[in-house]
Amino acid sequence: MENKQSTCEKDGDVMSGTHFTLGLYQLENLIMARPSFRFFDIRMHPQIVSIARVQAILAQATVVPKSQLLSHLKNCDARREDPIVLFCEDGRLSSTAASEIEAAGFTQV
Repeated sequence: MENKQSTCEKDGDVMSGTHFTLGLYQLENLIMARPSFRFFDIRMHPQIVSIARVQAILAQATVVPKSQLLSHLKNCDARREDPIVLFCEDGRLSSTAASEIEAAGFTQV
């Protein structure tokens, strides 16, 4: 899972800069395959989603505000090469956060 960034969409694999947008089904398959990665919900107003399938995926994520993501990664001893998946409402916040943590040296976002 190299240079991947997640914002759930119903369509798959949209490249944005150095990271990709994963579709809902791709993210679900990634979670079911259980590779080692860090999954963060950085939505501005996290809340329960009415679609059970989506909520089951979101339940796997650690909720961290975007403004605290970089300090959280440093505090939890995340390695620069750890794969990181980000989730937000529409992809813009995840894309911005991905660029910020890539600039800080994280290589698999």
